[in-house]
Amino acid sequence: HMLLRGTGTERAFAHGYLAAKQVLEFFEFYVLEGVVKSAAKYESHWAPMLSRDFEQYTDAEYVAEAEALLAGMRVRAAADGFDLHVEALGRDFGFVDLFAINAYDALDPWGCSQLVAWGGATADGALW
Repeated sequence: HMLLRGTGTERAFAHGYLAAKQVLEFFEFYVLEGVVKSAAKYESHWAPMLSRDFEQYTDAEYVAEAEALLAGMRVRAAADGFDLHVEALGRDFGFVDLFAINAYDALDPWGCSQLVAWGGATADGALW
């Protein structure tokens, strides 16, 4: 659970700072390994497509918040002594990779799935 306050860019920076390792790990282990299943395919097909066709690139507010999130990640990485290098790609995590996380369901030919349970289907009969 994460509660953030402030402007959109302030919240984005805080999100990047607080969850830098988790964002990087989600990209590496879920998006790259789990969904796309190929760093080469990601770099040759998905990254260029996201860079070219992702409408958020034209939304100044969205871009500012994405840049703020990346800035928060960089500050956290520097403070904690780790880097944002994605070994499988041979480069640092960047703007397009953040967008890949946002659009990961479009990268999966099976689409998105959900599980909904209620009543007796949950451990205590409650959803939380």
